[in-house]
Amino acid sequence: MFIIKQKGEGGKVCVHLATSVHRPGKTPHHTRKHLGMLDTDSGELLLARKADVPNAVILKLLSEKGITYKGRRAPARGKPPRPLAMVLSDGVHVEEIGRIAVLSHLSESSGLFNALRMAFGDEDARRLSCAAIHQVCEGEALYLLDDWLEDVSGDSCDGVSPSSIGVLACEVGSKRAMPLRRKFFMAWIKACGMPRALIHDTTSISTYSQRLEDAEWGYNRDDEQLPQMNLALVVAKEARVPIWHRKLPGSIPDVASLQGTASQLVDLGLDEFSFTLDRGYFSNANVVAMLSAKIKFAIGVPLHLKQSVKLVKEHRQSLIAFKRTFLTNGVLVSHVPCEFTVTMKDKEKRKIPAHLYFCPERHAQMANRLGKTVLEIAGKAADTTFANREEAGEWLAENARGLSKYLRIGMKSGKPSICVRPDQVAAATDKLGMTLIATSAGKSVSAGKEEVLVDYRSRDMAEKVFDSYKNATGNNKMRTGDDESAEGRIFIAFLAVTIRALMENALRKSEMKKSVTVPEALALLRKIKRLWRASGQPLLQEVPKKSREVALAMGIAPEKMGDAVRVLARGAGNAARPSHR
Repeated sequence: MFIIKQKGEGGKVCVHLATSVHRPGKTPHHTRKHLGMLDTDSGELLLARKADVPNAVILKLLSEKGITYKGRRAPARGKPPRPLAMVLSDGVHVEEIGRIAVLSHLSESSGLFNALRMAFGDEDARRLSCAAIHQVCEGEALYLLDDWLEDVSGDSCDGVSPSSIGVLACEVGSKRAMPLRRKFFMAWIKACGMPRALIHDTTSISTYSQRLEDAEWGYNRDDEQLPQMNLALVVAKEARVPIWHRKLPGSIPDVASLQGTASQLVDLGLDEFSFTLDRGYFSNANVVAMLSAKIKFAIGVPLHLKQSVKLVKEHRQSLIAFKRTFLTNGVLVSHVPCEFTVTMKDKEKRKIPAHLYFCPERHAQMANRLGKTVLEIAGKAADTTFANREEAGEWLAENARGLSKYLRIGMKSGKPSICVRPDQVAAATDKLGMTLIATSAGKSVSAGKEEVLVDYRSRDMAEKVFDSYKNATGNNKMRTGDDESAEGRIFIAFLAVTIRALMENALRKSEMKKSVTVPEALALLRKIKRLWRASGQPLLQEVPKKSREVALAMGIAPEKMGDAVRVLARGAGNAARPSHR
């Protein structure tokens, strides 16, 4: 045997293991086995993704050719090599186990993995869990999953290659898999205790593809000039985890999605649930539908409605009185109970309980921010000379954007100028710090003024989940042009944000959330590693104190992590050490 270095396109150097073959009566030749690529800067072998770890004989042959090997594998396209798993010598192997063990434990103990297994079977449940945990840890594309699992488990794992994981996403997102996804959601909702206090919200997911059926132009929450799909999400308020989602066309407004969501939740077995909703969902039709279905709710009411303006004007003086003030989370808030009138389908006028709140501190902050921004734009305009009104209008549209209604184009010394509209600023600041919440009659009987406000503010859980979806798990844009693949990838992203929420809940329960964030916890868990010795036995390396505290807060001791990693990476029931070591 001997080593061959062969130059390829683009200056790449391939490394092969050649074996001489003697053929009686024929010309001798040799066979080649591809080992990997040569890092020309360091002279290091980057092992091919599917190649076995070099044994002592091959390591000696490499050394004779001036090639070193430090345990790194060749990266997937566009990805730099990462030395997480390192082979020391003669198959002795160091691998990271902290993050994947903790997240798989949370998935198992919460019932999420069991719900996947009930719906999709053991093997696909394992592959889906691997993909979701990879997104929580790395926030990278699915095609990089196989490389990452090699880093953290030291082996190439079945069923998670770039092609197979793409096929899995298409299969999970296909129409024929709808009954399986429904079965999963029913099992997961049951595992969450059939929650009744729900938070519903919607976000937009931009896409570069024009071929997706649901990709349409609509209100883009990320202010991107791209077609989008909308994602509706339901979060269990008490459990603080997502329990259901669905994909919607990008042109569907929030207000039009509520009734469909409610009917589908009923179909999944939920009953007597209550909704906490942002004012974007407010419409007379939605309120009537919830009242007719006897769904309890707390919903924000837009302050620009005639009835809202009347209520604010009627109760403004009462809100100033100190006897109307209470303290919530260290902030002073004034409250006045009132009633909001809705028109039922039979034209009957029904009054429902409502709560009007005013926060002086929030009013001062928002008014100061608005006034400062408007004056800064006006000051910038004062230093600019405009040839005509059209040029001033273009400048205003470009620099003021949503604040243009607080400015106007006038004439000064015979030339166009941009001035502040004090009346518009005053009208806007007049409503700042005000919150109007309408509730169902059943909800108001048991809910006091503070409970209603806290309940309404709890909808920021959904906003945090969306932030995790787009930023922490790398799903800010949809890059596939296939509808079934898009549905499957959204499902995997849903699993990822759910697992991340489980981790955040565990930190909160242990009171570590005050000092350790989820990214910090993941970084600490990354320091937990184990060594595979030449004898084939694993050895847990020294665990830093802070890393151990985080692991214990997650409910698993570092000494117990080996089984969790092995089961997830190699499949249930396969407890043997990877054969290549």
